[in-house]
Amino acid sequence: LRKWRDNAPREVPRKEVEAILERYFPGKYVYKKGSHIIVTDKRLIDHPDCGPAGDFSIVTKGGQKVKGMYLKRLAQIIFDLNEDL
Repeated sequence: LRKWRDNAPREVPRKEVEAILERYFPGKYVYKKGSHIIVTDKRLIDHPDCGPAGDFSIVTKGGQKVKGMYLKRLAQIIFDLNEDL
């Protein structure tokens, strides 16, 4: 996660992102048409990078890869929620 936050790679396979989501947001994400993963967690309601319902989206490239800018954002949100990281 530190690598993603501090120096995100250009893109990673969606499966890597799914593993992180399953660890930190189990059961709190869904896939939407148009290659989006939507994460919703009430702990994120007041987070500046999230919507009013405590949600944020991760766009997948061709449904198989996730770009670095989304990795960086995801990692920062996880660090914000988990002070012990």
